[in-house]
Amino acid sequence: MGNSNYEALRAELIRMAEEDQRVREELLRSDQLPRNRYSEHMAKVHRRNNTRLRELIEKYGWPGKSLVEEDGCKAAWLIAQHAVLDPNLQLDCLSLLEKAVGAGEAPLWQLAYLKDRVLLSENKPQIYGTQLRPWACGSLYTVDN
Repeated sequence: MGNSNYEALRAELIRMAEEDQRVREELLRSDQLPRNRYSEHMAKVHRRNNTRLRELIEKYGWPGKSLVEEDGCKAAWLIAQHAVLDPNLQLDCLSLLEKAVGAGEAPLWQLAYLKDRVLLSENKPQIYGTQLRPWACGSLYTVDN
């Protein structure tokens, strides 16, 4: 990349996504990530990430591969995917991600996941069936079933 501003942006996005995943794993391991409630600790991470992602996309647009490389782009997607506390941010990211995919700046699978997540939050059927939930018996089903 060469540009230290974009290298710092990439590193920040990766740190944010890693924190999201680390906290999620800690909560799962300690059985504190309830299936029917949103953990306040996880919500705090998501709120902080949501605020910062909004600032970053207002400044840079969608962090695509040519700006922040593949891992930075994936980190931005993960943060948007988990922005369930801010549906407007998810909608904004979806619009930006659609353009990024069209320009070859992000992979199509990221768009599929975020599109299904947004549709799910709007109580609409998924297009790609990416969002799964556990049955009481432990098997998985798509949310639309």
